[in-house]
Amino acid sequence: MCNLKKIVIIIVLVTSACAQKNEKGSSVDLRFNSKYNINRDLQKNLNSAELNEDIDFLLYSLDHGYSGSLKLPRGEFETLKKEINSLRNLKTVEQLGNSLAKSFVKISDNHLGVYFKKSDNTRINFKESFIERPQENLIGPNLAGDKIWKVDSKLIGHQRVSLIGITQFPNPNSELWKGFEDKIRKTLKPNDIVILDLRGNSGGDDSKGGWLANYLYGSQVKLPYADPFDMNTKESFIVMANAVMIIKKNHQKLEHAELDWINKLNRFAERSENGEKVDLRKELVIETAEKELKTESLKSKYQHKGNIYILMDRRCGSSGESTIDFFENMPHVKKVGQNTAGYVHFGNNGFIMLPHSSVIIQLATSFNTYKDGRFIEKNGIKPDIFIESGKDALDVLLKNISTEFNK
Repeated sequence: MCNLKKIVIIIVLVTSACAQKNEKGSSVDLRFNSKYNINRDLQKNLNSAELNEDIDFLLYSLDHGYSGSLKLPRGEFETLKKEINSLRNLKTVEQLGNSLAKSFVKISDNHLGVYFKKSDNTRINFKESFIERPQENLIGPNLAGDKIWKVDSKLIGHQRVSLIGITQFPNPNSELWKGFEDKIRKTLKPNDIVILDLRGNSGGDDSKGGWLANYLYGSQVKLPYADPFDMNTKESFIVMANAVMIIKKNHQKLEHAELDWINKLNRFAERSENGEKVDLRKELVIETAEKELKTESLKSKYQHKGNIYILMDRRCGSSGESTIDFFENMPHVKKVGQNTAGYVHFGNNGFIMLPHSSVIIQLATSFNTYKDGRFIEKNGIKPDIFIESGKDALDVLLKNISTEFNK
């Protein structure tokens, strides 16, 4: 599976100034327009025309760019659209955001989100008012602390233990990964016990997680997924491009790889609009996790023989979860902790901004199916070894290892 489950849920400034018809009169332009006068007032009153245009814009986006339009459980998508259509008498931006959130939380897609960005750049996640957010560190913090990743080793009795902590998954070409692969190669030994800590990892781009699984396996891992589904529409390419057009922390400029990705997606959208059938995964074989990782794994003669333990909790989601799935068919792997967040089936997320309210909607453009037919959205991946809340999963695991190898 190419889990282009990209971009941790960071608020994005996306979309166009208004829902304009193209020259064929049949489609809506969903592209982000940086010159658009973005609303920052939650209490802004929307007149009837503005509200109707925002709702029509959203419905069009869902129909043409959202994978849930075809892949949600039977009846959910039509019910969602009916509920959205019933919101045409609302008055303020805040009412619209809250009402959409009430509808979205009923849907079997954890990635479907609704946000707003205030003038002080703080982000409002409307869904948080209607869901029980998992508490932080119920079974301990990630061993990487406030870093993106950390790799270390220690000796327990006569047993070497390699510790890998990953708190999020940035773009694989990001400078944040500098030194990661070399550190893995220099630190890990084939007979080590490996502890991969994904507690609190809410996702991003799972390419490095897949690289790690392939490296340890010694060849390309066998994934538990059937062939993934992609919308492959002009609109889906555009909302994915929008997802990269973010206002980053500290207002960093977009990296070269991100600009290249946007340009590719815009070209795919143009080709699709001209009637060409564009297959995202075939077009982007170099960028996909499987192809990149397969090439990398063929260079590696390393094959891990020791036990691997993956630490996970309710705050581990999206690409954190797909990274766990990379290890599913590997021998000697145990999952330790609590159920993950359940952001599993829908991915390749993009964003739109409603033209008058400036409410931001996160949409998935792909859908992943397990070969065995399981559907675990919102329920998450179950651990093999359950850790009670209040205990640190890493401490429990290390104590058990110490007991075993100090006999």
